[in-house]
Amino acid sequence: LPPIDTSRIAKIRPLELERRDYWRAAVLLWARRPWLGWGDDAFRHIYHEYVVPGAWDPRARAHSWLVETAVDLGLLGVAALAVLAAGLLRAVWRRSRNTQAGDGVGLAAAAAVGGLAVHLQVDYFLAYTQIALLFWPLVGVLLGAAAKEPPWRPSESSSTANPPNSPPA
Repeated sequence: LPPIDTSRIAKIRPLELERRDYWRAAVLLWARRPWLGWGDDAFRHIYHEYVVPGAWDPRARAHSWLVETAVDLGLLGVAALAVLAAGLLRAVWRRSRNTQAGDGVGLAAAAAVGGLAVHLQVDYFLAYTQIALLFWPLVGVLLGAAAKEPPWRPSESSSTANPPNSPPA
């Protein structure tokens, strides 16, 4: 078969970047301002100086939550992200130790948040409201489910004779 002529396609469809191009641009930007970054939501506005002319798209993201955070908020933002991740991992650990038969709320929230967190390493979709409105409530459900005494289940030590908001008998 003769080689395919792609010149017509190149004229119709502008040059597109791959994730490695975004990540390279992000690392170079982060290296210039490593401590505090460039500011919230800055990557998509400033990465154009590190890509070939004609490939810049102001709607593009760094395709990684960690990389986007490093560019936008620097090491301080990455540290905050690490604290959040550690808290979520701790919540999953606590929840896995306290799971009772038939209680799937914590497990479902952990699976959903875990799946989204894994995908966030190769994509950045939390800037989209519809995804953020799914992710952050799931984080809240996970943290609530990991509490020692979830608010929806009375603890064994509490008395039903004196509910929490009633005066002592």
